[in-house]
Amino acid sequence: MPTQLLTQNFVKRSNLCPSGKKKVDFFDTKVPGLLLKVLDSGRKTWYVRYSNAHGRIKEKKLANAAIMELSEARELARRNLSDIALGNDPFDAIAAMKQMPTLSEFLNDTYLPYIRSHKRSWETDLTLIRVHVLPAYSGERDRSFRGS
Repeated sequence: MPTQLLTQNFVKRSNLCPSGKKKVDFFDTKVPGLLLKVLDSGRKTWYVRYSNAHGRIKEKKLANAAIMELSEARELARRNLSDIALGNDPFDAIAAMKQMPTLSEFLNDTYLPYIRSHKRSWETDLTLIRVHVLPAYSGERDRSFRGS
């Protein structure tokens, strides 16, 4: 784990990791927690490493180094690390969004079983959902909606 003051010139020059290794991590001395991960394929990626509320060390991807420059990566790392220090982990919010079901999943798994057992007019609800609700949210008709 080499630690050094990263420069944009160094980021451009660091194309391959040492022979026999699959990756090498370069930690920035200017922004503690920011690191540049260089793979043996030549791909370079910005990461941020931090301790979460439970004391576990986490490492999250920020961006591809070919797209984001060092100054932008430092600013993004500072923002994320300051949010984490205040108790708001921005990466937890992203993970929570991935856990949230889509509208079609909710309708198929939760709503439809409920209305079939509790409403006599459930077939009317299916038609209304298929014709009016789903096109308004997805722009297309019942692509993953099974309701029948």
